[in-house]
Amino acid sequence: MYKLIACDIDGTILTSDGDVTVRFMEVLKLARSVGIPVVIVTGRRIASAIPIAAELELPGPLVTHSGAVALTAAEEHILMARHIRAGLAEEVCSMGHKHGASVAVYENVYAGRTILVTTERELHATVRAYPTLAPYCKRVSGFGQACSLDPVQITLRGEPAVMDKVVRELRTTYARDLSFIDYGQTETEDYLVDVFASGVNKATGLKFITDTYAIDPSEVVAFGDGVNDTELLEFAGLGVAMGNSPDSVREAADIVTATNDEDGVAVIIEDLFSRGLLHGVGHAAHPPQSLT
Repeated sequence: MYKLIACDIDGTILTSDGDVTVRFMEVLKLARSVGIPVVIVTGRRIASAIPIAAELELPGPLVTHSGAVALTAAEEHILMARHIRAGLAEEVCSMGHKHGASVAVYENVYAGRTILVTTERELHATVRAYPTLAPYCKRVSGFGQACSLDPVQITLRGEPAVMDKVVRELRTTYARDLSFIDYGQTETEDYLVDVFASGVNKATGLKFITDTYAIDPSEVVAFGDGVNDTELLEFAGLGVAMGNSPDSVREAADIVTATNDEDGVAVIIEDLFSRGLLHGVGHAAHPPQSLT
């Protein structure tokens, strides 16, 4: 019996055109009608995840920054956040800059949502990659200023030869102190790496939510399509890879559904409902006020 549904956004809930289908919205209504929480678990930043939660009419908890932050969508109240120590963050930024990577620093989520960069090149690279977040981008004097409040995330971007050096250092020098997601080559032709505090991934972020609801991981159905979803799919009792997922994500899942353009999430949820395998939890326990 499954009591909670966890979904990635891009490539999972959203179609390739960035739309939410009518069929998916109907599935959400069905889940709400029987008291099953639907939790977004995304690599998106807070500012770009909140509008999706609002469109889906999901005011409750969601997980952003690939597991580093849990918050309520309606009030943007931070429930949990894992930040990178300032000195360590500055060191990593300097390392990336030394190798020629573009560096973007996401400020402490208790302070705001600003994306901090130190050069015009990095500012243009960040705005080009995330145009909807352009209002949040700001240039500062140096990495010391950018990292002074313990940032939540660092994004490193560059040519493959540059990023090979960056990833090598992250895997050796910083393996004990940091987590990172190596996305490899992206659609924009840049090589992308996101850096977080040690132990951060989508599974640890969702665990904070399941503990709040007193739900066992075996009672979770999770959907994802990207390399940052592998821990999430392994954590869930039923991990579902989208049909558009790469092989590494499929291997982490229990089953593979249709693609995001074929309502793959709705296909599975409708099937579980029809077989009586989804059970509402009613009113969840109140989450703690915060956890840094």
